[in-house]
Amino acid sequence: MAHPKMNPIQAFSIEELLGLLRRQEMTVPLRGMGREKEHVEIYTACRLISTLAATNHFRFPLKITHDDKPDFLLSAEGKEIGIEVTESVDEHDAKLDAWLNEHKPEEYIESGRFRYGQKYGREYLRNLRTGNVAPSPGYSGDEVECDWAFYMADLIEKKRSKIKNFTCLNLDKKWLSIYDNLYLPMPEMDICIKYLRPRIHQTWHADFAFDAIFIEAGNEIVRITADGSEILPLNDLWKISKG
Repeated sequence: MAHPKMNPIQAFSIEELLGLLRRQEMTVPLRGMGREKEHVEIYTACRLISTLAATNHFRFPLKITHDDKPDFLLSAEGKEIGIEVTESVDEHDAKLDAWLNEHKPEEYIESGRFRYGQKYGREYLRNLRTGNVAPSPGYSGDEVECDWAFYMADLIEKKRSKIKNFTCLNLDKKWLSIYDNLYLPMPEMDICIKYLRPRIHQTWHADFAFDAIFIEAGNEIVRITADGSEILPLNDLWKISKG
């Protein structure tokens, strides 16, 4: 089966760009039920581009191509921006989610079931599938925001190592776009950023570095650069959500 691919987009105005994005197929199958990484790439990139367009971050004409290494190429004003797209999710949550979708679709994962940095044995995971475990202990204080920052910092460093795979393209800028799919209680984004920035401080000065990092979390997209951060309201043209 062919992997999903977004057709190239060329737009000469914000109205044309948003119209083309609105017609883009955005369905993302459930985990373990036909989902491919390209589904997530298209979903995440389109929502990022829609949000940046709505907040006047682009000049036209503009062209967007779904590629590989990096995942997307954005061309505008004679400059090329490479966009690497990824999803933030705990590997245990992802595996359990796929199993539940196939065997117990009526059930869901309790938020905070898996905690950052902890190891879980096979017996614990088997007990989770049968419901033979105690409820999640929950969070206190700003533990949610701390865990969120640790997850994101690890992912950013992992993806940063991939930049060298497309340095030969002579890109003018390199962006990282992250879809936050962590099974955590909804965090306070201002506090999340406060904890994240010190953990990625060296990222901006590394040999291979992103110029900007975008994180979609809830109804917002956080833009982080070496100089600062801003929280943008998500411009959801499709009014759908991904599991």
